[in-house]
Amino acid sequence: MSFTKKVLFSMVTGIIVGVLINNFFLPSYFIESILINQVLHTISSLFLILLKMIVLPLIFVSIISGIISINDVNTLGRLGIKTITLYVFTTMLAITLALFVSNFIDYNIETISQNNIIQNISPIDKNSNLILNIFPDNFFSALVDGNVIQVLSFAIFIGISASYVKNEIPEFVSLINNLNKIFNKMVMIIISFTPIAVFSLLAKTFSTEGMDVFIPLIKYFSVVVLVLLLHFAFTYSLILKAFSSLSIQKFYSKLRALIIFTFSTSSSNASIPFTLNTIVSKYGVNKSFASFSIPLGATINMDGTAIMQGC
Repeated sequence: MSFTKKVLFSMVTGIIVGVLINNFFLPSYFIESILINQVLHTISSLFLILLKMIVLPLIFVSIISGIISINDVNTLGRLGIKTITLYVFTTMLAITLALFVSNFIDYNIETISQNNIIQNISPIDKNSNLILNIFPDNFFSALVDGNVIQVLSFAIFIGISASYVKNEIPEFVSLINNLNKIFNKMVMIIISFTPIAVFSLLAKTFSTEGMDVFIPLIKYFSVVVLVLLLHFAFTYSLILKAFSSLSIQKFYSKLRALIIFTFSTSSSNASIPFTLNTIVSKYGVNKSFASFSIPLGATINMDGTAIMQGC
């Protein structure tokens, strides 16, 4: 069975098992305290913790390695401008599409606190200076706090500086490249446990929450998913058609496992390692370009959040 089929099977099985536990086996001290709160919670949480644990070291090392491998620093500048412009453009299209579709649909989400939604999905402090917030005044504090954008900016700065003197520091270049290989191997080891983790995550969620909690949100959830699919199918297809010669069908077919993985974990940052591996191994993207654009995209290219807020 392929990896994609294993994850899909785990998702479906996890939902079914969770609903069955919620309807027929609760309340039960053993089921709640041992099976749900210990076994399922530990497995699912450990998987996400391991993925997030490797994200910052992988970003830091892979970006430095990628920039050093780019011989022309001006190429990096052009790549940065094009990448950020694309991300801003797609996010604008995403929220426009969400607002447009939502105007035709009337749904009621009174059961959810509007303030809680905004609080939970807005990653930026309204009073902060966006430019200053990109750069860390203490790199180690940024690492401890898990601030991806600040780690990213510091890694870019080190990479650019190292690229000017890379012929004088072969030991440093070799160390970074070897660490990059080690971290990528760690990623593949962690990802191999995805089916078990996805089953545990969904079984825990549906066993504790049941289906009742999702019913008031069905229409809202359906609209969000509809807009996500429209944005995914049409916006990105048009971009692919306009700026590349890639076959749209082949492009999407190679994304199946990545889409299912990201959907099941619900975390852009957790999916960074898998995304990097996918686009380099399946699409042949230059590793230096991928190492720069993927972590940056996971941090600032919030199309999904824009759609959710728009709806």
